[in-house]
Amino acid sequence: MLYPTPLSHYEAAKRNYRPARFFELDNYFMDEGMIRGKLPSHSKIGVIGDWGTGMQDAFFLLNDMLTRAPDISAVVHLGDIYESGLPHECMAHFKEPIEKIFAKKYPHIPFFAIPGNHEYFSAGGGYFSMIDTLNNGLEDIWQQKRSYFVIRSVCNNWQIIGLDTGLGSTKCHQQGQYCIPTVEYEEAKWAQKVIQCFSGKTILLTHHPFVSCDVYLNKQIYNDIKFFNINLLDTFWNEIDKIDLWLWGHDHWFIPFVKDLQVPQMENDKRKTPILKRGVLLGGSAREIKQEDRKILYKNGVEKNKEGHFIVPEITQDGLYNHTYAIINLGQSCIEYFQTPAWFGDATIPSANPIHNPIFSHSI
Repeated sequence: MLYPTPLSHYEAAKRNYRPARFFELDNYFMDEGMIRGKLPSHSKIGVIGDWGTGMQDAFFLLNDMLTRAPDISAVVHLGDIYESGLPHECMAHFKEPIEKIFAKKYPHIPFFAIPGNHEYFSAGGGYFSMIDTLNNGLEDIWQQKRSYFVIRSVCNNWQIIGLDTGLGSTKCHQQGQYCIPTVEYEEAKWAQKVIQCFSGKTILLTHHPFVSCDVYLNKQIYNDIKFFNINLLDTFWNEIDKIDLWLWGHDHWFIPFVKDLQVPQMENDKRKTPILKRGVLLGGSAREIKQEDRKILYKNGVEKNKEGHFIVPEITQDGLYNHTYAIINLGQSCIEYFQTPAWFGDATIPSANPIHNPIFSHSI
């Protein structure tokens, strides 16, 4: 089915999707989305977004991360394996490079992945087959069985939740929207419970943005609400205040949003608008983007440095934004964002040296 209609595309993807069936156990809401392994409370977790290109600069970035943090406990991917998440692409652009890089030095590190829209271009079959074998060789407690997950620390003072917005993106063209997907109903109810019933800190991961900086996500034009994903906003209205950090991808660069981001008031909505403690776009781990392709439109909520300039990656000699990744340090309750060089193609690798200082950091 190379050219599915929007409706048949969603229906085909829904057949591959694995819905939430949760139950309560010891005051936690469990299902196959719960990773049974526990992270040490001092863990470092690597985060990459839109990484699945299979290109040499993507491999360079992952090697740089592991060299910088050899004591890393896990790596998570914010989605998008190019171009369509076909089985051979999921293997060649994601699983095989990870296994090759990890095989000798880091065989103990689990890797987790939520899907983006690209995995669902082929209805998600390649992605789901991939996650079933992604952590083979590790204990079964580290296996990911759903397109969403939650990982908790040993002392239950941290949880990292990954959600599937990719399936919802298959409806966007049908609705005539840019792309403001949310998660499936059962998954949303599961995630709401997981957030509400946890007393520690919560880091939320989605592929699609909660708020964009360069695209109008919807037709609402008042009070900057047009930049916000109103579907995710409505779904997690009561949970946003409990999210300590929300990381997303989809747009292929790096943008940190301001601390305690006030959600604009929606027209005729009498509810008190929530505050997002910290949100960051981290979608620039491998897809090359030229400087002229990215302009910041939403200026009110984007972080600036002391000189008043927007915090964005450096530009290469070819006019490309550097690639970016993050390392979460649970022990120090902080996260650092690093950059590595970007280049087109595999024929010639330029002089690519690690950039040692983080481009940005903040507490969680």
